[in-house]
Amino acid sequence: MIQHLTYQYIDPKKWDTCMDACTYSNPTCSFAYWECVTQKKLNAIVQVNECGAYVAIVPIFATRKWGLLSAALQPPLVQQGGVFACVPLANTDAFFRLLAKQYFIVDMKINPIHVPTNGYQISTQNNYVLDLNHSAELLNSKYKKKFLSLMKSAEKKPWHIAVIPSHTVYDLLKANPRYAYPLRNHFEVINTLLKRNVGVAFGLYEGEVCLACVFWVSNSNTYLNLLNGASQAGLKNSATAFLLHSLIMKYASTPTLLDFEGSMMPGVARLYHNFGSALQHYYKIKKWG
Repeated sequence: MIQHLTYQYIDPKKWDTCMDACTYSNPTCSFAYWECVTQKKLNAIVQVNECGAYVAIVPIFATRKWGLLSAALQPPLVQQGGVFACVPLANTDAFFRLLAKQYFIVDMKINPIHVPTNGYQISTQNNYVLDLNHSAELLNSKYKKKFLSLMKSAEKKPWHIAVIPSHTVYDLLKANPRYAYPLRNHFEVINTLLKRNVGVAFGLYEGEVCLACVFWVSNSNTYLNLLNGASQAGLKNSATAFLLHSLIMKYASTPTLLDFEGSMMPGVARLYHNFGSALQHYYKIKKWG
């Protein structure tokens, strides 16, 4: 049975059991994570088996446009939603039909495993991922040559990396125009996630001055790079690139995947591609009315 559930009727234990058994879920799929990033504006479409367990879930950031129109939107710090299933599904159109029925506006980014066949405008989104289960030398060999030279030069600078608090992330994000509009919401979510030990923020320092930061969440086999930020000095000195390079070297030879999480901006895509990462696709679905 497929049904739409509002927040108060979702069973967190059943949610997490389903997500844990889903082979293509990621560190942002837990109930606690979605509850945090949606600030409890969380609904879901679930498929329940004969034992009452959830076997498929569509997480929904449920809100209203202009205070009137019901909307299923993309929450902050989540790249891919959509259908997550712990059993094989022959067809998922029923999930997307129910989604369209429940919400006047749908504007979501979804994983590539289950894509609606009709009823939505669909556009392709780009992402880059890097397999870290190789030696540092082999990972370096995949870098673009000029970029590798730049990173090797940066290794000579008096920079160091430290775990940083949420207010440092906030200060650096203020310097990045990309986050000017959603900054307050991002800060509140990151602050909550760090307090819950869901994720970690790294900073690149020159002396006592933080030049760049990244915010990662992870599970046993994936690191998700959810946010980058840099000061003006950091931007001029490729500090974000060097911070990512340093973390790649730190986690080299571990059986993990670094997911750069979204690369639709040309400059961002170029940065991630410089690391020798692989291009993957996911999708954006939209409907109105």
